[in-house]
Amino acid sequence: MLRTTLNASVRPVFASSRPFTTSLVRCNAAVPPATPEPVPTPEPEVKIVQYPYYIRRTTSNQIPVYIDYKRGGNLLQTLIRKVEGDHRALLAEVQEKFKIDKKDIKINPVTKHIVIKGNYTRKIKWWLHRKGF
Repeated sequence: MLRTTLNASVRPVFASSRPFTTSLVRCNAAVPPATPEPVPTPEPEVKIVQYPYYIRRTTSNQIPVYIDYKRGGNLLQTLIRKVEGDHRALLAEVQEKFKIDKKDIKINPVTKHIVIKGNYTRKIKWWLHRKGF
């Protein structure tokens, strides 16, 4: 006897005999389901620029522009390495962009590095990054 009274008092009492999910389906049955229309996304315009030169990145995915200390640290030189293609076109662009004298910029004939007198590493790295290299 004790067992049946205990089970009767623990069982929840529902106001209706139908399950809750059935009543939800009935309420939402009058509203037609909304089908969202796909929003057309505009494709971004990709501007591909071909340069007569290409600068390969390093194995650690960095732009190969370095500072070189000569004469005990009194002479600072900026080196641009890993240039493929027309070295002279890159030299002319760097010279024009950063207003470097012709005597302060040259191409090393052996290594094909572009050597600039002075510290331009940050400016040139930023400029090359903006150009897409």
